[in-house]
Amino acid sequence: MLLSYNIQEFEYSLIASSALFLACMSKEFKIDAKAMEENRSSVDCYKQEEFRKCVANMKDLWVTITTTTLFASFEAVYNKYQTQHSFCGKSLNPPAYTLNHIQSWFYSK
Repeated sequence: MLLSYNIQEFEYSLIASSALFLACMSKEFKIDAKAMEENRSSVDCYKQEEFRKCVANMKDLWVTITTTTLFASFEAVYNKYQTQHSFCGKSLNPPAYTLNHIQSWFYSK
């Protein structure tokens, strides 16, 4: 995923933040609002539009990877995590999110 052409235009820290956002959204995990506010000043280095675009590109890539044969199947990786952590990556679907979710993340510019 990280080597995809659509993702290479973004800074690594923005990609990591977008991946964390999608992971939290997919598992319906919410970061405490107080912790978000306390840390916003130290991590608020990207514009919300940049973040929104990166998240959208990563979600589109996620859909592409799971619905086409253009990418490797990663069967060994799925099996490893299913065996060791009882986590089935194949059943994880890209999450739905709203503009409000994007705006409530760390970036306020």
